[in-house]
Amino acid sequence: MAQEALNFVVDPDDVTDELIVRKCKSLRNALRLCRDCSPLTDKEIINEIKRRTNYEYQQSHFTEGLNGGRKNIDPDHIAVLEDICFNWIPTRYMALSRNCELRPKKEAYEIALERERAEREKIQLKYETLMEAIAVKR
Repeated sequence: MAQEALNFVVDPDDVTDELIVRKCKSLRNALRLCRDCSPLTDKEIINEIKRRTNYEYQQSHFTEGLNGGRKNIDPDHIAVLEDICFNWIPTRYMALSRNCELRPKKEAYEIALERERAEREKIQLKYETLMEAIAVKR
């Protein structure tokens, strides 16, 4: 009875900064982890890179580029690879290797909500202080 190969894919949301720092000693390792967290095969990734950039990697060139051979992945294709694999692991690695933290920029509505929340807290504190002062006078 033939047994089907199990295909385990790591969810990119489960990849913490600590894991990236521990597992990735180079950008190449981060690129490999980026690929490993994708449900796509190397061939599917190569075809998608070709569709988006008009550059065609040979399968052996791409695999050797990720696995530490003499071939390299074009730096201009790192962002494309991240988009295809639906994660930012290489970019996060580059930020972490410079002792920086990568966070998404806040949207305007999030900033406005935080401002409103802070104003509400100030008003609530003034109200509570006023109510305590009235209670003490009675």
